[in-house]
Amino acid sequence: MDPDHHPPSESAPVTSQRKLSRLADILQELYYKHRQKSFDAGLSKIRFVNGIMFTYDSSGKDDALSIAELLSLCDGTNNKRTLLARFGCMEAVTLMADILIDGLVGLDCDVEVIIAKMKEPHRKFIRVDLYSVQLDNPPWHEFYRITLRDGITTHVYALDLSSAQYGYYEPLVSFETYMVERVEEIRETSLDVAKRNLLRIVERAKEMVRYERKRVCAEIIFQAVKDWEWRGDLKLRNTLCLPEKELDEMKVKLIDYVEATLAKSNL
Repeated sequence: MDPDHHPPSESAPVTSQRKLSRLADILQELYYKHRQKSFDAGLSKIRFVNGIMFTYDSSGKDDALSIAELLSLCDGTNNKRTLLARFGCMEAVTLMADILIDGLVGLDCDVEVIIAKMKEPHRKFIRVDLYSVQLDNPPWHEFYRITLRDGITTHVYALDLSSAQYGYYEPLVSFETYMVERVEEIRETSLDVAKRNLLRIVERAKEMVRYERKRVCAEIIFQAVKDWEWRGDLKLRNTLCLPEKELDEMKVKLIDYVEATLAKSNL
């Protein structure tokens, strides 16, 4: 949903802000598909206490539940989104960047990666280790800041595809609101998104044995989007200009195509 305005009428021109909001919604769905396919947290159990999700580490493959089994333990769409976004901010920034940058072509904007310390309470879940010890969640979080220029007007947004782990389910909000409500301090910013992605991929790949699978999954999604564009002779960024009903139809077709492509992959 557009963070600044009510949805326009079918005959109204689609503003730059509205295009960005629509792109954010599509990216959000693609991110969840990525997480669902590449989820490898190694959890043996989930339970809920007063709205907080407790996730229990597994001892190995024998007692680790599949993502389908874990999602079946979550009551409601938002709890499922929280699970999918669990510790997923780095993937949301690094691995979804290609689709984001491609979709932003034609919009006058700058994209920054922000690393920030989030305010308490932190995430909507608590990790429990094999010894039933509740572990502290790291406070650092990554998201995008997008500065959008529309003529003489400038709008600044936070795009956070993994915000569901904090109990927020709209990916695009005013940056000012985001800072006031969620951020304690900013640790780092970077304007050079492409260079930063490369550095982080190399850095994290050294730390995460399974990261290669996540990267391949993101590449499959990106290629599926490009194939879908070619089949329909319509760029993703051009669908953002469509009337609402047509956009919704195209979005469903795109997500279904990506999901089918992932299902056929060897991941």
